[in-house]
Amino acid sequence: MGVINRTTDSFYAQSRIESDQEALEKALEMEEQGAQLIDVGGESSRPGSLGIPEQEEEERVIPAIRLLAKHIKIPLSVDTTKASIAKKAIDAGADIVNDISGLSPDSELFEYVANQKIPAVIMHIQGTPKTMQTRPTYRHVVREVQGRFELVLNALGERGYPLHQAILDPGFGFGKTLPDHLYLWSELASFLRFRLPVLVGTSRKSFLGATTGTSTPAERLPETLATTASGIARSVNIFRVHDVKENFQVAKMAFFMMGFVCEGVNERGVHSETR
Repeated sequence: MGVINRTTDSFYAQSRIESDQEALEKALEMEEQGAQLIDVGGESSRPGSLGIPEQEEEERVIPAIRLLAKHIKIPLSVDTTKASIAKKAIDAGADIVNDISGLSPDSELFEYVANQKIPAVIMHIQGTPKTMQTRPTYRHVVREVQGRFELVLNALGERGYPLHQAILDPGFGFGKTLPDHLYLWSELASFLRFRLPVLVGTSRKSFLGATTGTSTPAERLPETLATTASGIARSVNIFRVHDVKENFQVAKMAFFMMGFVCEGVNERGVHSETR
């Protein structure tokens, strides 16, 4: 999943995209590099962020999605917590709603997704972007994350929502300490019990730097690639990344090393042209 940040303040400055045309060019590049989804967001969710007015988010996101939907062939997701933005994005051509607030059953966005049967990413977060890294606390992080997923999935199921359309995101970087992140990562395979796709978004995040001493997002591509390789071994299905080309190469190699045949590699392990 390639990231399109139509923002002015996302934590990774090099990912900020200032115009719809630039968003299209980036999306086409990502599609060519191997992306199978594009995620478009207009509101930064970095730690401490306060959010933006709905009208501003709409102006950033909806025209971009409308343009991308006309030119790219892969599915689009909209990264938003607002029901009105999600509805307009779906009407403009988006296919999936990616809700970092976790699709709470008492939210307007939950109502929209449940009623319209929209495919959705359900992400775990403790708190809000403004507060999430202020002393996040768990008794057992894996059980609590999975418990939250169970609550939301049960609520969706009661509404007749087709649960196979849900995607689970444990929320790396959202209301968790470094030990929480590392333990949650070690237990990723336990999420297989839900029989749903698992998405992780670790790309260039600060907890990666906390393990290696890299101080800025621009330095954290190697750490990101390591999580992609490790995530594949833990049955992660979707990686939300800024750097599609490099992560796609790592993913192909990781699958190959695990004994799978990848696109462009035949059963004898010899490279063959695919385009």
